[in-house]
Amino acid sequence: MNNKGSVLCITLALVLMFLLLGLASIHNAGGQNLDAERRQASVEAFWLADGAIEISRSQLPVTFDAGDPENSNIASGHGTYDVNSEIDICGGVPCENRWKLNGTGLVNGQTRSIEAIIDRFYDGNFYYAAFAESGIFMDSNVYTDSFDFDQGMYDPVNPGQNGAIGTNATNSDAVYMNSNAIVHGDAFVGTGASPDNVISMYSNADITGSQEALTNPFTIPLATAPEGLTGMGSVNLDGSNTQLINSNGQYSNISLNGDAVLTISGNTTIYLTGNLIADSNSRVIIAEGSEVKIYVDGRILFNSNAVLNNLTKDAKRLSFLGTGNMHDINNDTPAIQFHSNTDIYATVSAKYATVSLDSNAEIFGSVMADKIALNSDSCIHYDESLGRGGSGTPIMLWRLGEKDRALF
Repeated sequence: MNNKGSVLCITLALVLMFLLLGLASIHNAGGQNLDAERRQASVEAFWLADGAIEISRSQLPVTFDAGDPENSNIASGHGTYDVNSEIDICGGVPCENRWKLNGTGLVNGQTRSIEAIIDRFYDGNFYYAAFAESGIFMDSNVYTDSFDFDQGMYDPVNPGQNGAIGTNATNSDAVYMNSNAIVHGDAFVGTGASPDNVISMYSNADITGSQEALTNPFTIPLATAPEGLTGMGSVNLDGSNTQLINSNGQYSNISLNGDAVLTISGNTTIYLTGNLIADSNSRVIIAEGSEVKIYVDGRILFNSNAVLNNLTKDAKRLSFLGTGNMHDINNDTPAIQFHSNTDIYATVSAKYATVSLDSNAEIFGSVMADKIALNSDSCIHYDESLGRGGSGTPIMLWRLGEKDRALF
């Protein structure tokens, strides 16, 4: 009898043990399912936040406040999303044609958020006052700022604050700002880099906007030389000689000396297999209403007091384009140089070369190059109207929201 009682107790104990194990297994499985559901909800919330950014982006320039019934808490599948969009602030003032978007997704109690900065820029990618693949040097008293040609000429008393600079470089001192150099706008460094490491500022140098790493590398387009242009030989003007170019053509060199004047008119494309050199006191005049593109294999040099007179004063109507054959001379002398007291209303692009501005030279437009050297008292006034040449609203910065960044 005692044996039968012992067997019964053991059997009951085993049944209870297996029951407890079963309950534990069910509990663990339930917990795992709950974790999986949370992860799935988090992923769905992320995509809702990203979708909110895209929807708000498509509505620009119309903006929405968080919780606005026109564009928020909209049901989508198992969740909702919300978006806040506003004009971005640069240097303490609103930026024209630039917006900050905040998208939030909520699914089954899981919240994810995304931030993006959206900007419109010219089809030719002239977004920045200055963008250099390898680095930017800004000497004493150099500065960038902006203006909007569509609203009027540059006003030195009340300049715009969208004179952003950028580089794909990630090494230390790639952006070097000497005493009193000022960027009236934002500064961007290479993907994954720390701005504090890449940007070096000395003695009152300042960046009035934000300092950020690019989300993706910025690609400087390679200017491809046009084919099939009529060969026109070379242009060599001395003294007070003048010449008019009003049709497309390929030239070996263009050289101006003394008080020589070269006028270019019409919608004209010029391809130089050699150099464009304007000596002191010579003049290159872009006629009113013209649109001129100048492709150069060699170098571009405007010596001190040479005049580049773009009568339209519209940077979109004059482009200097260094081709894939343009490189610095002996890897030292910049391929494109604008010497002292030269005013340039143009866009300048040289993917594999350096663009250098000497003292008191000013560009009203935009510059892209491998390297950019802005020597003392020179400046670039970014023409914001370049930003309305395109039809899209490109994403300039995309990142997780502040709380999400703290978690990942």
